[in-house]
Amino acid sequence: MRKTTLLVGLLFAVEFALAQGFQVISTSPVEAAVNVPLNTTISFTFSESVDTSYHFEMDDDEILPIGLLGPEPFDSAEVISWEMSPDLTTIYFEVAHTENTDFLWLIIGAFSEGGDPLSEPFCLHYSTAGDLGPWTVSGTVSIDDGDPTHALVGLMDCSLFDQEEDGGSLLAGTFVPDASGDYVIPYVRDGVYWPVAAYDLDGDGEIDPDEGDLLGFWDPDGNMDPDSLIITGDHVDGIDIALFSFEEQMVTAHEYLEEAFLLAGDWADDQELRMIGSATDMIELDGTSPAWGYMFYSPSGEFFTNIVISYFFTQIDTSYEGPFPEGMIPIPEYFIDSDEAMLIAWMEAGSDFEDEYDIEARWLHGGNLMWMFPDDPERVAWIASWSGYDNYGTEFEMHVVIDIETGEIIDVIWEEDVDTPGREQLPSLCELQPNYPNPFNPATMIPYQLSQAGWVRLEVFDLLGRQVALLVDAWQPAGFYEVRFDAQDSEQELPAGIYFYRLTAGENTSVRKMTLMK
Repeated sequence: MRKTTLLVGLLFAVEFALAQGFQVISTSPVEAAVNVPLNTTISFTFSESVDTSYHFEMDDDEILPIGLLGPEPFDSAEVISWEMSPDLTTIYFEVAHTENTDFLWLIIGAFSEGGDPLSEPFCLHYSTAGDLGPWTVSGTVSIDDGDPTHALVGLMDCSLFDQEEDGGSLLAGTFVPDASGDYVIPYVRDGVYWPVAAYDLDGDGEIDPDEGDLLGFWDPDGNMDPDSLIITGDHVDGIDIALFSFEEQMVTAHEYLEEAFLLAGDWADDQELRMIGSATDMIELDGTSPAWGYMFYSPSGEFFTNIVISYFFTQIDTSYEGPFPEGMIPIPEYFIDSDEAMLIAWMEAGSDFEDEYDIEARWLHGGNLMWMFPDDPERVAWIASWSGYDNYGTEFEMHVVIDIETGEIIDVIWEEDVDTPGREQLPSLCELQPNYPNPFNPATMIPYQLSQAGWVRLEVFDLLGRQVALLVDAWQPAGFYEVRFDAQDSEQELPAGIYFYRLTAGENTSVRKMTLMK
């Protein structure tokens, strides 16, 4: 009788494991472990062998066979090395931790050798301190007409839109267990947090909002700006978060124009629109963008109001001070919308450009574009720009200048730099390359190459054509260079917005665009 009972129990356990699918079945240390040694091995064991042909790129460019967020906080632990067990069921991480710190690992993607995806994400909490946080944060995650099961919920150490160069950290987190959307984040300490949520919509094991994955943040006042949560000696409930897609709202420049004027009017009654532009490097051919930037100037107050608007957030910065470049005029009350401007530019030269070159970037800006026309402050125009490469690695940029009121073509400007990929010798011509990361906060790297020695100037300008940084002003030999630009290193901390960087080397001049986010 006992043997029969044991056999039935064993069969039940096997069937239960199969029903659960491919999953994490054990870890070291165990969940909620405390006093974890500072230098130790962290391991995750799966119910089946992991298919290591799948590659997941981490934030530090490390490639792993599993999709992983962690260890968090990112600046409190260093992964020295990792390896898989011979049977590919366990992954081991050698980690150096800081003391008295709570840690969080989140496995969001993996595939078995049989091709099955991870049946559910997995969280591991532990601490190098003698205890874990005593509080919980709970609420509901929702998706319009969707099921939030397995959505990630976390508490960050900063606002989603105010991260430093390396990004913010998750200090606590969990996953939504079922379709109700209800969640409970355990082990929370007293402190200030910014609740966020994310959902791997395409099921690729990575959270990538740029590819359509969903994102959300706590916004109890409904102003589309992340709010902070203060924990002081008790559990907190009712932290509800709605998930949304970055790709849901593509609009023309006029769509947010009225809202931008209303926001600018809160700072001064005589605001004049001076600049407008897409806040991304790849505006759609129909003239739509997920975010637009508007720069206003108040003659009475002699200050600027820089506003960036998308359907999920709004940024306002008034840290610029006058004087405004002499002679510049505002954008007229009526001007053609971005869709019409892009159509005109496309028919004039854009379609031919895209037929000929591999497109790297496409952008649109309007107003007093001093970075392109420094000697003509009264020129108010739309400029539609393309950047791309031919099959030989030659890079071209083209700018179609359009009268912002009438749509008349004013000019078509071409710029050319040559890049010869794969050559080990010195570059053949001067080239200013795209900065990275872009968008950035607060720092980015600007690469360039010189085909011959000469005097080099690398400058950064704001949308008004004012120099905000001089990065290089020196004689340099031919070769490859990278220069770091930090928006916090200037005389005054630069506000969020669009900037242009210009390389002048001998007779060669090139200009590129970058976006500072905060």
